[in-house]
Amino acid sequence: MATIMIEEQVGAYSIALTHLHTVESDGMVTSGQLFSDIAQAQEMLEIPIIAAVTNHETINGLGKARAAADYFGIPMIDGVELTVGKIPPKHLAVLFKKGAQRPIKTAKTVEGTIDNIKEDEGLVIAAHPDGFRGIASLTSSEMRRLGNRELIDGLEVISGTYDRRERLQPIVEELSQDRPIAQIGSPDSHFGQKDLLTAVTLFRGKTVDDFFESVKNGTTIPLKGVVHNVSTMDRVLQNFYSNIILNVRRLAHTL
Repeated sequence: MATIMIEEQVGAYSIALTHLHTVESDGMVTSGQLFSDIAQAQEMLEIPIIAAVTNHETINGLGKARAAADYFGIPMIDGVELTVGKIPPKHLAVLFKKGAQRPIKTAKTVEGTIDNIKEDEGLVIAAHPDGFRGIASLTSSEMRRLGNRELIDGLEVISGTYDRRERLQPIVEELSQDRPIAQIGSPDSHFGQKDLLTAVTLFRGKTVDDFFESVKNGTTIPLKGVVHNVSTMDRVLQNFYSNIILNVRRLAHTL
């Protein structure tokens, strides 16, 4: 756990878990289990935690998640992991300070969709950027194109066990010349406590408002966390659920 701490300053900081999934999309835990696990992590680390639920393509279930968050006393951010663009598609983690009031309106272009997100005062964070050979991830050129139009607020420079800080540093520096670009450490958690703290974001303060202000000012601190204990069988079951069950549900228009 020492890797999560910032020695003398830790009392001034809180943890943001910015990218979490539940069974409402391809996560393997319910909202109740997720926030129970977060509450246990908060007690263990003795650092305040806020959490964003970012299920794929849907804001369904955010009401359940908020009820669970309130029960365990964890400040929650409404979010969604949104797929944009054509082949290959790209993923954005979208976070709403005032809550998700309606499904995100998609447009013909990535820029148009992000404009719609901005109309609803959403933050746009590039999910696992420059990874997976451009599948589900913005490439370097795409980050530069969107960032130079001020359409990206942050980059997941650490996503789960993938630490891309060194590789992404030139892009962060380039895009930050005109305005701050937040660097985010994201667990991209699908298994609750098993992968909840693989990466975290530190921010000064304790509230959701404090986190959004930290992103705006580019003062967030991404940190590697603890090694996950997700088994091979866990991965197999999650992949089956994600790639088979969820696709069937999408075809049936139940998401």
